[in-house]
Amino acid sequence: MLVLWVSVAILAGTVMAEAQGTVQFTTRSGSWVNAPVLYPGGGLVQGTGPNAILGQLRGGPVGGQLLPLGNAIPFRSDAGAGYILAGGEVAIPGTTTGGAAQVQLVAWYASLADNLETLLDLPMGIRICGYGESPVITVQPLAGGPLAPALLVGLQGFTVGSACPEPSALALGLLGAGLFLVSRKNGLNSGGRPPEELGKPWGEFGPR
Repeated sequence: MLVLWVSVAILAGTVMAEAQGTVQFTTRSGSWVNAPVLYPGGGLVQGTGPNAILGQLRGGPVGGQLLPLGNAIPFRSDAGAGYILAGGEVAIPGTTTGGAAQVQLVAWYASLADNLETLLDLPMGIRICGYGESPVITVQPLAGGPLAPALLVGLQGFTVGSACPEPSALALGLLGAGLFLVSRKNGLNSGGRPPEELGKPWGEFGPR
């Protein structure tokens, strides 16, 4: 019987050593985690409506690259506005149960992208106006197997950037400005004459 228990213990230890470390994706948990995300005006962000905000974790081993983790989750829109409370357990590649990892919360307007990978592929000028991120924290020990969920202790709240203008509106504005400049330039080059009179001597026309 003793041999059996020793074998079980060794097997459990091997499984734990090989398992990826995990964290619990919740931004508020008792007195341990309290990291609200705010709109530029100071209100708590919501996950529904025209200004809906998504949040996703990124992380990796201590000193390693931070990569998107899990899925993007809408912030709560009820009494829990400003927080993600049910993001579930998220695995962190390159880490092990009981080890350590660096983790960061990223939030952005849902109108920009539906996940962090897509968001990070956007041009910086578009992404930066509707984006925010927390300082990087170290979580240790990581959960997994029989260990209790690892909370994001030390996570700090932040403010997302102002909403980006609609791409169509921005494009129309730039197009209108360009046409105005071209029209103005053509008017100056033609001496103020209408297009149908260009190329004709001034003498062919009476006083204007």
